[in-house]
Amino acid sequence: MKHSILLRSKTQNQRVTIYVALFGLAATCCLVLACKAESCRELGFDKGERFRLTITGRDPDNPDPCHVLDLTPGTTFVLTAGDLITEPNPVVDCQTRAAAPETPSFGGTIVGACEPSQGGQLALACFTDYGAGCGGQVAMVVDAIINRDTSVAGGFFRLTWKTNPDASTCGPQGGCFEGYSVHIERLPAVDGASPEAGDQ
Repeated sequence: MKHSILLRSKTQNQRVTIYVALFGLAATCCLVLACKAESCRELGFDKGERFRLTITGRDPDNPDPCHVLDLTPGTTFVLTAGDLITEPNPVVDCQTRAAAPETPSFGGTIVGACEPSQGGQLALACFTDYGAGCGGQVAMVVDAIINRDTSVAGGFFRLTWKTNPDASTCGPQGGCFEGYSVHIERLPAVDGASPEAGDQ
């Protein structure tokens, strides 16, 4: 009788262990799937599509900008969608679409050659010339929700200015951030937009 009770108790403990393990596995799978769904934003445009951005004001969350380039309301420039870029992510690596390697029209003598970059959609990394032999880089990115059916949208355009390590006494110090609210318009693609399948 005692032996029978011990066997029944052992069997019940094994069942509890199995249930806990299965529940933990299910919870982990749900967490991974949920994080994956939330972490990777669906791509809303193809390579070659163009977007006209118009500055509407300063980002209210950026009260102390660096004033490298003060973009005034009404400033307009165009970004062209470029290559797919893989963005590292704790759960799953995501793909975003950087901007084509073009220097934005507002760059003047400060912003030089640009290339597609990580950091978000329509991102660029550009060389900068702050004058007097002082060089550095600026990272640009568009923060907005752009879906396949989006023709106009509101969002933010952010720039992070940096100085070369060997030029510590000139230019923005320690990395400097500027943000602007923007009105975004989708324009006709250049030579037709190419689908993302097989796109680089």
